[in-house]
Amino acid sequence: MQLQLSHDPAEDRLLLRLDINGQGHGFWLTRRMTGLLWPVLWSHLEQGLAAGASDAARHWLLALRHQEARAGQSLAAVPPIPLIGEPRLLVTLKHGNDASGRHVLTLLDRDDDGETLTMADDGLHALIRLLYETVPTTGWDLPLPLPDQADPSGVADVPLVRH
Repeated sequence: MQLQLSHDPAEDRLLLRLDINGQGHGFWLTRRMTGLLWPVLWSHLEQGLAAGASDAARHWLLALRHQEARAGQSLAAVPPIPLIGEPRLLVTLKHGNDASGRHVLTLLDRDDDGETLTMADDGLHALIRLLYETVPTTGWDLPLPLPDQADPSGVADVPLVRH
């Protein structure tokens, strides 16, 4: 699977392009959904950390793993992934793990139509990196805090489903 992320100033949204088995799928991410997606990605990465470790140790280990994953990633300039249809507006994010422990993210539009992504940690790190590097170009003033700086308030009425 290949991921691309760009900001469309006319739409004032992020366009997430996914190449899944040779087919390009697009999802519009609003500022609100981007802000909700960020802590979900980090929470999935935190699952694999030692449960008894202190918050500082967990943060350090998570930062180290993210740095290691980034070192192995290539962000070469490539042409945009051609889409098989119009991008869909992401309104619901379902997340969990499959039987082997891989991360599962399901991106759904308002008609509950979408795509399910199954990723290892490296895939989540890649998506985090794309968000971290793209969001500052939007002018949204949307902070992307590290896990120990996250504020969980204000997410009670959000269509996030954990399964």
